[in-house]
Amino acid sequence: MYEIWDLVQAKQTIHSALNRKESRGAHARDDFPDRNDKEWMKHTNSSIPDLKTGKVELEYRPVHLYTMDEKEFPTVPPKKRVYWWSAVVAQSVWLNYKIIETK
Repeated sequence: MYEIWDLVQAKQTIHSALNRKESRGAHARDDFPDRNDKEWMKHTNSSIPDLKTGKVELEYRPVHLYTMDEKEFPTVPPKKRVYWWSAVVAQSVWLNYKIIETK
């Protein structure tokens, strides 16, 4: 029985991801490589109200860009994530390939 709910959740995740026309955090798309804060600075809420039809409905709610207590913890503004480790790994793979190629 639990497996069916995993599939329902997977369907909601896929529909939410396909609808988001940007890359953000772990959600990366080749056709939309950059973040788009103007259009997509919002949370996606998905549901399947009628399991017989299986239609996924999407709603959105705003992102709150403030903290509960600014004195205790200041707000951190959003910024583009940089995945430096993937560049290091790519460089390492390229160097290893060049070493093997010259042998």
